[in-house]
Amino acid sequence: MAPRGSGSDESKSNQRLSNREAAKRCRTKKQERVRELIREDARLKEENESLGQRIEAETQEHVDLESDNKVQRARLGELTGRLKWLNSALQVTGLAIDIDQEILVASPEPGSVCP
Repeated sequence: MAPRGSGSDESKSNQRLSNREAAKRCRTKKQERVRELIREDARLKEENESLGQRIEAETQEHVDLESDNKVQRARLGELTGRLKWLNSALQVTGLAIDIDQEILVASPEPGSVCP
């Protein structure tokens, strides 16, 4: 006959073993999740850096276009003034041409920024 309580000791031993194995699986799973999060962190940092560079490039392009647009507007004003002066000179000779100012402003070059 088995001593009293030995079944209980065996049951406790089995339970401890089961708990150790479950704890080991839990630790392994947690370590893998940590590794996964580290990889995701690195990927997101890289993506963030790339997006930051893209924003910087787009911002610089915007600044350049704004600058070019100001130059083009000034040039348009200068050419419009010259055209008016030439037209008034032609009126004196009777050769004036009626030029619609809207045509000049309504037909910008392709790719240019309009006011």
